[in-house]
Amino acid sequence: MKISVVVPTLNRVEDLRRCLAALARQTRPADRIVVVAHESDAATQEALAAWRARCPELIVTTVRPRGLPPALNAGLDAVAGDVICFTDDDAEPWPDWLARIEAHYRDPSVGAVGGRDFLVGQGAGMATRCSRVGRVFWFGRYVGNHHLELHPPGPVEVDTLKGVNMSYRAIALRGFRFDERLCVVSGSCTEIDAGLFLRRSGWRLIYDPAIGVNHHLSARTWGVGRTHPDVCFDFSHNYTYVILKHASWPRKLCSLAYFFLVGQRRAWGLLAILIDPVLTGRIRWWGQLRPTLRGRIAGVRSYLASRRERRPDS
Repeated sequence: MKISVVVPTLNRVEDLRRCLAALARQTRPADRIVVVAHESDAATQEALAAWRARCPELIVTTVRPRGLPPALNAGLDAVAGDVICFTDDDAEPWPDWLARIEAHYRDPSVGAVGGRDFLVGQGAGMATRCSRVGRVFWFGRYVGNHHLELHPPGPVEVDTLKGVNMSYRAIALRGFRFDERLCVVSGSCTEIDAGLFLRRSGWRLIYDPAIGVNHHLSARTWGVGRTHPDVCFDFSHNYTYVILKHASWPRKLCSLAYFFLVGQRRAWGLLAILIDPVLTGRIRWWGQLRPTLRGRIAGVRSYLASRRERRPDS
């Protein structure tokens, strides 16, 4: 079995150095490592030129469009082998990361494998447990929790993995491209899109919390903080669009009702607006409600536009 690793990066030379060092320490070495750098990132390209001399399995490719989906697609175009792993430049995979991933692919029904990201810095030391991870419910609710302690411990079958710690069987991704309609700022929901694509094709997705990466949560390189309203807009747009892409029409309607009437903390609806002040003791709904509603509406529009593009000419 041949395994490739894709690492998108942008203006994080020291983070990338740490990530590549962690990949060099794997007990099961990668057969190919593809680093995708933006064409404007001269510092990273210069550093990679030096690293390639010491790392023959390292391949460097560049991308012109902004955002994560184009970078992931450039990585897909450059990989070879049976399994494609993805991680972030601010991540530090554990030494047995690839070995544990490879073990799960001995089951031919498994199309994707991922694990837990242990937060370093912001959120470090979080001991909260969860009983569900990587779930997309039929009515549209999303539960991530890939950074929390799973109880009872896994492995478990899931609907979606975490972008910083995920892998796919190459044949399971046949016909799939990361959707470049997804917004640039956060790049969120690329892994949800891929997970739902595989589930619709009959593949199993496995989350194993023993497959670990340390996630250092470096500052976003496009200049927008993780709590910026644009991130709320992006998640609302991206998640609405992805769910509408993959759900049946009854589920589409149920999900839209859930999004606007109920919602959740990252993308509020009417009920979340009423409950949050009770839970937090603060009134902060306007800062999240406005970008959420704009994002939801934009997500519906993106879905309708994508359907029009797929229609054959009359």
